[in-house]
Amino acid sequence: MEDRIGLIEVGKRADIVIHTCNRSELVPITDMTRNLICSSGSKSVYTVIVDGKVILEEGSFVHIDEEKLLIQINQAAKAILNRMGFTVEPNRIENRSL
Repeated sequence: MEDRIGLIEVGKRADIVIHTCNRSELVPITDMTRNLICSSGSKSVYTVIVDGKVILEEGSFVHIDEEKLLIQINQAAKAILNRMGFTVEPNRIENRSL
């Protein structure tokens, strides 16, 4: 597999996650390994590359309409709860598009 993985170079497969340091949970930037392992969350993920293809760029999915998908997920969840006999009450503060 050495011809396909192991180094970041042209022609090899790459899965890379790039984090931003511009997050309060990563400050102070004294030991980034410790910060990434112990303090960072998904919000610090800036770019994700899978098999050489950019999936997430600047914190947004490249090939997915995230807002549309969230609306569909919310509608499906409400429908399941309704079928189970639960009344879905709107939150006091609700994003009307979802």
